[in-house]
Amino acid sequence: MRIRSLIAALASVVTLAAGCAAPDQRSAATDPGTAGIEAGVRWWGRPAAPTESGELLPAAAAAYRRGDFAVARRLYQAEAQRGNALAQAALAGMYYEGRGGDRNLPEAARWYRLAADQGYPVAQTLLAFQVEHGEGVARDEAEAARWYRRAADQGLALAQAQLASMLEGGRGTPRDDVEAARLYRLAATHGLSSAQGRLAFMYAEGRGLPRDSRESARWHQRAAMQGLGSSQGALGTYYEYGLGVPQDLVQAHVWYNLAAARGRGWELEAAGRDRVARQLTPSARLEAERIAREWRPRPERSPRANDPLSPSEALRDARR
Repeated sequence: MRIRSLIAALASVVTLAAGCAAPDQRSAATDPGTAGIEAGVRWWGRPAAPTESGELLPAAAAAYRRGDFAVARRLYQAEAQRGNALAQAALAGMYYEGRGGDRNLPEAARWYRLAADQGYPVAQTLLAFQVEHGEGVARDEAEAARWYRRAADQGLALAQAQLASMLEGGRGTPRDDVEAARLYRLAATHGLSSAQGRLAFMYAEGRGLPRDSRESARWHQRAAMQGLGSSQGALGTYYEYGLGVPQDLVQAHVWYNLAAARGRGWELEAAGRDRVARQLTPSARLEAERIAREWRPRPERSPRANDPLSPSEALRDARR
C-alpha cells in the first residue's frame, strides 16, 4: 500500500533531520528526493512547547547516517527524555523501524504521542497512522482523525490527505465530501500526487464539488506526471474518449502503457493499451511506445518550503 511507503519514509527522514541545521533556518528543497523531505522536516521541527537545546541531535543524526543505529538511538533517547520534541519523534521513528534495537511499536507510539502533545505535526501524523491501523496501540479511528486534523490544520500535506480520506469514507468522523475535497485540494496544491489523484476523481464524480471533466483531467495530469498509476490509467481513458482533453490516441496509448507496465493488477490498463493500439497506424504506435519508453516521472516541488511531503513524491508509487 503506497501510503505505508510514505509513512515509513517520513519516520526515517525525521530521524535524520532531527540533527540537521537549526529549525529556524528555513530553506527550500533543492532536490525532489530525500533531501527535500529533510528540509521540510527541519522546518516542522519547531515544537510548540519549550524544550532543551538538543545539543546531542547533530551527533545522533551523524551516527544514524553512518549506520551506527545503537549509538543514534542512545543519543536521541537522552534528548527525548529531556523533552525535546524532535528527538522524541526521531526516537519513535527508530522504534518504529527497528533501528538500533528491536522493533517496538508501542514504544514508537508512546514517543510519537509525547512529541505530538507538544504540537509537532509530523509526530501527530505518524501517531495518527499508528492509531488508525492499530499498530502498537488500540485501533481508534476517531482519535486518529483528531490527530490528523491537528496536523492538517498546521498545513502538513500528508495529514490533510489522510484526513480527507477518512472524511470521504466516513471513518472516525462523519462523512463530508465537501471538506474532503477542500483538504485534498490543499494537499494536491502542495504537490502530493495521491491527493491530486483523489481530487481528480472527485471532480469526475461531482462529489464535494461540481462535476468538471477538464479539472479532473488537469489534476490527473499532474499526478500522472509524478508517476501515480491510477491517474496514468485514468488519463489513458480521458485521451481515448476525449474526456476533458482533446481526443488523442497516441497519448491514450502512452498513459495506458505506463500504467500497465506495473504488471499484475493493471489488466484493464493493458487492455486499454491494446485496444488503442489496434486503432493506430504502425508509425503512430511506434511513436507512442518510444514516448513511454523514454518517459521519466517529474516530482513536483512544493510552493512552500515547509512542506516535507511534496518532495517525497520522488518515492515511487508502491504499486509500480
